[in-house]
Amino acid sequence: MPISSRAALLVIDVQNDFIPGGQLPVPEGDLIVPLINRLGRQFKQVIIA
Repeated sequence: MPISSRAALLVIDVQNDFIPGGQLPVPEGDLIVPLINRLGRQFKQVIIA
């Protein structure tokens, strides 16, 4: 399904603290960054909060 030009990707609370080596590491937490980047290419608006 095509994404509307009015749609936005909203990314909330992605922090270095949650990647391996961070203060609150989550196993494989760093794998979310490439996914966000891949998804972001499909949207005209990407909001990082």
